[in-house]
Amino acid sequence: MKDHMIAIARNLYDCIGKLDVDGACSLLADDVEAVYPFALGKAREDGREAVRTRLNAVVPKLFKSISFTFAKFYFCPEDNALIAQLSSTGVRAKGTLPYENEYVAILVFDGDQI
Repeated sequence: MKDHMIAIARNLYDCIGKLDVDGACSLLADDVEAVYPFALGKAREDGREAVRTRLNAVVPKLFKSISFTFAKFYFCPEDNALIAQLSSTGVRAKGTLPYENEYVAILVFDGDQI
């Protein structure tokens, strides 16, 4: 179970890295809850289509490319969840400054979907 969850998590962030919003959203449950605690504007999206709308509005406009590197995974079997510690490096769509960030993602699974 843990390895399967890790594979799905990697696939999710690989899709985002390829700017493939539809591919990323195909891994999300219809009732997914996405929380962006440090984002400007709305900090939460409920449902796959709301997440798709947000990602389509943000990811291609901010990045020419972005890649994610996972540092650690923490398996929470009692909650059917995986906590991922990861970082990103990217090329911004505008300007020349690189984009670098660090994240902690709490991914709760419903079968093969997050």
